[in-house]
Amino acid sequence: GNYNFFNLLTIVLCFSLLDEKIWGKGRRCHSCWLSTCSWHSLMVSLSTLALSGFLIAVTVYFCNVYVDWHSWSASSRLSLSFEAYNHAVKVAVPLIALYCGLSLIIEVLYAFYCSIMEQGNKFWKMMSFLQTGIVSYIVAAMFALSLVSFGVLDGAFYHSIPAEIRAVHRKLDPYAITNSYGLFRRMTGVGGRPELIIEGSNNGIQWSQYEFLYKPGDVHSTPVYVVLKLLKSSPFAEPPRLIRVQRYHYHYTSYDHNKGLLNQTSKWWQREFKSEYLFPLSKEDKDLKEYLINNDFLPIPNHTDSTILSSIRAYSEVFTPPKLLWALLFCGVAASATMSLFRT
Repeated sequence: GNYNFFNLLTIVLCFSLLDEKIWGKGRRCHSCWLSTCSWHSLMVSLSTLALSGFLIAVTVYFCNVYVDWHSWSASSRLSLSFEAYNHAVKVAVPLIALYCGLSLIIEVLYAFYCSIMEQGNKFWKMMSFLQTGIVSYIVAAMFALSLVSFGVLDGAFYHSIPAEIRAVHRKLDPYAITNSYGLFRRMTGVGGRPELIIEGSNNGIQWSQYEFLYKPGDVHSTPVYVVLKLLKSSPFAEPPRLIRVQRYHYHYTSYDHNKGLLNQTSKWWQREFKSEYLFPLSKEDKDLKEYLINNDFLPIPNHTDSTILSSIRAYSEVFTPPKLLWALLFCGVAASATMSLFRT
């Protein structure tokens, strides 16, 4: 698959961290002189622009980013050696942590100042100050735990984190409160996407594969994005006598391979056989039956699709995934523009 999509998902998740004031919503501290003169907002905007510009410049310089405007394509290649890259990481990780820590301190101090300058009687000022203190404590704890996940990029920085914070992180690790991000951290498929193809046979010579709705199988099948049940179809009218599982590596078909856009008759996938994953099993095998019964796989419950879900699947198959994503994007832009018009 295209792992760059995970970077886009990460960017989308980061939007939830933005302050409501960026979108023109949320409560403003009108009595705070930092807010009335926009000094705080100006400093935040300048620091954000400076950091963004620095990151873009570093990316273009060290990754040799080249944009071909004629073909509307971009290419890049890392220009650093392995040693230089490790040195850059050792320098960048502490600086990034320092920048984030200072930004957090400034935001916390600003929040406390605004809570003190909050309009109202002393009781509500005290409640506002207490609420700010509780939220600041939680945020500071989350930041400290995040440093442990972030610190895995550099061993020296990781061991400089206090042992007490690392101990708390280990205890909370099963709850996945903070996570370290990295390509292929929990993935496989660098040399192709491994897929297990389940096949059935009545004579042990001719085998037919089962098709599933959400996983690659038939190389001509369009990638599916609406899943309502597991098995798409069976190549047999009755359950076969034998069944086996084969392991293949799947790769997306390149654009040039089909001399044009992919459609329903094109091969979306290229696959190569790797090995036999599960040897042929017979449905008369007593050990297999006993295993299935003991693990509650037998008897098979009778599930039927509702008419509504079946209609959703049939309707969604008309659109390819790119068309659906672009449609959702334009709908979101149109909705946002409409709301802006009504606000003005």
